[in-house]
Amino acid sequence: MSLFAKIMVVVNLILAVVFLASAGTVLNAMESWKSKYKLDTDELHGQIANIEGQREAQRSQKETAQQAASATETAKVAAEAKLSVLQKSSDMLMAHNAKLEEQLQTLVGTQQDLQSKNSGLQELIETLRGDLARTQGEKRDALSQAEALTQNVARLEQQLADANSSVASAEMKITEQVEQIDSLQTEIAMYNKHFGQLPSGIAMKPLDAVVQAVDNANDIYILSVGSTDGVKEGYEFTVHRNGEYIATVVVDKVFANHASARTKDGLKRKDAEAGDGASTSL
Repeated sequence: MSLFAKIMVVVNLILAVVFLASAGTVLNAMESWKSKYKLDTDELHGQIANIEGQREAQRSQKETAQQAASATETAKVAAEAKLSVLQKSSDMLMAHNAKLEEQLQTLVGTQQDLQSKNSGLQELIETLRGDLARTQGEKRDALSQAEALTQNVARLEQQLADANSSVASAEMKITEQVEQIDSLQTEIAMYNKHFGQLPSGIAMKPLDAVVQAVDNANDIYILSVGSTDGVKEGYEFTVHRNGEYIATVVVDKVFANHASARTKDGLKRKDAEAGDGASTSL
């Protein structure tokens, strides 16, 4: 073989080695690029998934915020409705208070009228007592004159008959009052026997009163006596009607000419009525 041929063989061999080395380098570069491309693709997919998750979370937060806003609006409407109802209730209470004030003024007027009538009755009682004393005196005078002056028997007998009629009427009234008192005392004694005595926590002066008004549903009594009569909080009055025991009430508020009271626990037989009597001494 010639020298040129040998050189060409060597050159071809070198070129083949260079080509193989270049091919290996290219292949290695391609494999490295594919691996990097896969890593970059996976990372990109992860970022895309992360962004989608964030978008979904933002969408969920937006829906939650919208629901919260809707709930807030609903609560606002409910609160406004409740405020309206409360305002109406307040107006009704104010109207009711005004009505109660008018009723109280009416009760005060009624109490004053009853006081005037009571004064008139007291005067009438004093007059009747005077008439009774005078009639009894006239009876004694008539009997004395009948013994001393027989000539005036006819006239004196007529006077005596008139005097006896007045005395009988007065005695009948007294008998009726005594019977009523006896009946009331018997009723109280029977009540004390079944329920025990009715003690008072404070010393009370003897007082008689009239139930001017009563609200049995709310347990409120208005009595015709007040601080000017010596009434104090804690005074106990026995309410009665025609000798029948009704209830025992305790004064809780005192005004100048009247007082309010409530039923003492366990001491009520029946509902009271306006006009019923009340007394601290029974």
